[in-house]
Amino acid sequence: MNFVKNIFLVLLVSWGFLFESQVAICKVNELSCDILLQKIILTSNRKSVRYTKDFDSSITIDDLWVPKEQKLKRNLEGFLGEPIDQGLLNKIKHTVTQYYDSYGYPFVKVIVQANQDITDGRLIVLVTLPKVNTVKSEGNGNFSKKVPNQVGVKEGDLLEINQLSNDLDWINQNPFRITTLTLVPTDEVGQTDLVFKTEEKFPVKVYTGYENTGNQIAGSSRFFAGLNFGNMFWSGHQWNNLFVSGAEVSKFWLISSNYLAPTSWKGTFELYGSYTQAKPDMDDGFNMDGKGWQVAGRYRQYINRHYEVFAGYEFKRTNNFLTFSDDLLFDQYFDISQFLVGVDISYKYDIGSSFLGIIIYGSPGNMTAFNKDSIFMQERGGAIANYIYGKLRYEQLFYLPYDFTLFFNGAFQQSTAKLLPSEEFSIGGFYTVRGYEENEAIGDNGMLLRSELRFPGIKFRFRGTENSWKRKLPQTLQFLAFVDFGYVYDADKNLVNKDTVFLASIGPGIRYYLKENLQARFDYGFQLKSVNRVDQTGQRHSRAHVGVILSF
Repeated sequence: MNFVKNIFLVLLVSWGFLFESQVAICKVNELSCDILLQKIILTSNRKSVRYTKDFDSSITIDDLWVPKEQKLKRNLEGFLGEPIDQGLLNKIKHTVTQYYDSYGYPFVKVIVQANQDITDGRLIVLVTLPKVNTVKSEGNGNFSKKVPNQVGVKEGDLLEINQLSNDLDWINQNPFRITTLTLVPTDEVGQTDLVFKTEEKFPVKVYTGYENTGNQIAGSSRFFAGLNFGNMFWSGHQWNNLFVSGAEVSKFWLISSNYLAPTSWKGTFELYGSYTQAKPDMDDGFNMDGKGWQVAGRYRQYINRHYEVFAGYEFKRTNNFLTFSDDLLFDQYFDISQFLVGVDISYKYDIGSSFLGIIIYGSPGNMTAFNKDSIFMQERGGAIANYIYGKLRYEQLFYLPYDFTLFFNGAFQQSTAKLLPSEEFSIGGFYTVRGYEENEAIGDNGMLLRSELRFPGIKFRFRGTENSWKRKLPQTLQFLAFVDFGYVYDADKNLVNKDTVFLASIGPGIRYYLKENLQARFDYGFQLKSVNRVDQTGQRHSRAHVGVILSF
């Protein structure tokens, strides 16, 4: 009897343990088990769902690439200790998906398989990263065939939006083409086709125009014409040419040209050259032309859509600085020979955009026969050929409600020594402080700040039938209000030259656009601080600035 009783007790205990082990097994699709989350395993290997090995860490990343994985682990640690239910699973999947998306990896699939055992509070999360299946290019011109070579992402690589955005921004640096990208999912999970479509414009632009940005030499009127080529040698190189003259060509004219040669490694070689000639009205018996020319070269390296760095060299030779005063004409030449390095930083976001450019110029001096202290001092006392100066440019655009925009731009310059006028910081005129003459004041150092409140553009079309050519010419009219401010001062203030010159103005402006072919502007600046020019008989307290460009 005791033997039967003992056998019964053994069977009862064994059956109890078996029952306990059976009810303790809980799977993801049985979320009524009230299991607390103890460990999270992120993996890209489907076999990991059946892993039996134990992981020491509460957050484990196994056989999966994660950018800055420690940061993701910290984001997931907050879920530990919570009951495993559908709400928690959704939070985990959302956290992982958003994390990858923030680093430029969209379309990441996060799966928690339903048949895994979560009895011990361990949750395995399967992550599938999207990859590039094929890179395709479509278009109406020669360049579309070269697009795959301009893209850093190749077949089989991870699909990274940041890299693709950089590639697209680089490709679209040439204004004669527009390339767009479409992501096309394939039937295979995690595979995406990249389809680039390029629309190429006719690679020649002709334009002409007028603006009153001149100075005392040949009057304020400046007429200009340009010819740009956008696909030299069928390689995407650009060659831009410009001719500028006064109302009387014999009194002032300028010709300039620059060549841009992009490389396959996202670099650009830039070459620039110009020649100018001016003939001021001088006293009888003094007949002399002002001449000047310059050449420059830069290498610019594209880092990404936010950063570019560059370095270069500039050489300028002139016998005049008539741009700044009508008596700065000499019987000898001055040479500017200087090196430069710089960086451009730009960002675009939902509420606007920002740009910051920094350039450092430097010259050791004594690089040519006319690049010496003794030569420089003949034009300006205290000026030397050995110097360093920095220049900063800033732009900020804000999108406001109801299609208003607020725009700021400015500049700052600081020098270690006195400079010749061509290198000094100048203010006054349309591009700096409106309401004043061009180059109203110059100094070795200075600052400029301009602000514009731009009203919503008024769009309209010519009258005519719906299909007439007039109706196909959209027009835009935009009003603005501005406030400009600037000041300059010299590098070595002393008893003779110690004043800082301030300029400030306010006023209205208007812009008119006819499709992409005609642009016209008018600004009228009222001076908030008057300046007497020593070479003027009268004094002006306001000034209009006009300009028009017609392009084809």
